[in-house]
Amino acid sequence: MRERGGVLATALVVLLLLFWGRFLFHVDPRFPSSLLGSALAIAGSTLMLIPLLYTAAKRVFKMRGASLRTFLTIHIHAGLVGPILVIIHTGHKFDNPVGVLLTAMTLIVVLSGFVGRYLLQACSRTLSEKRSERERLETLLETSRVKLTAVASETGGPASSAPGILSALFPWAVKDPAIRGALREARELSGAGAILDAAIMLHQRMQWGFRLWMRFHLGLTAALYLLLAFHVVLVSYYGLRWLPE
Repeated sequence: MRERGGVLATALVVLLLLFWGRFLFHVDPRFPSSLLGSALAIAGSTLMLIPLLYTAAKRVFKMRGASLRTFLTIHIHAGLVGPILVIIHTGHKFDNPVGVLLTAMTLIVVLSGFVGRYLLQACSRTLSEKRSERERLETLLETSRVKLTAVASETGGPASSAPGILSALFPWAVKDPAIRGALREARELSGAGAILDAAIMLHQRMQWGFRLWMRFHLGLTAALYLLLAFHVVLVSYYGLRWLPE
């Protein structure tokens, strides 16, 4: 289900970019203020306001779990379909500063939200996998330590003494093959654990960065809403061509 949702969101983003790119081949100056163009603008703007429901559900009502995921799905799809309708409404008439800025902000908000959300989810998923792998590795390392202690006790080797530490650093110097094998295994597991710890720390920093990115996306969204409200005021002030005089 989640994979299908991701494919649909990706398809909508591609469709949005294709509709926007058509301004290179098609311009209809009269369409934005026509009845159909205005209807698309109203529908698109309304859909672009729906993502506020997700913010309210998460921040105000503190919703979690399946209910919040439902609002997130609505947030994503409405936040993609709305801009598509708005881009169609423009008729690719990008000849005034407000229209150009509003279109640019719409594309930036959509792309920053889509890419940021994808990267954050991918990073969080990888981080969870590495933490699970680290726990499994810690179990193996503890088993290896127990095994080393048992082998050392059976052979009378110095498993926990200073010579034992030197043996851990130089397992090839240990004559007993059982202890040498156990030391090599413990050293390899410790090395793998150190690599995993470094990877976990890196992904934690990346996760923090992507969360900061999403906060930046929220700021851009707020600016987009203000610009959209200003655009609506201008259109209302100058009037709509399809309304009677």
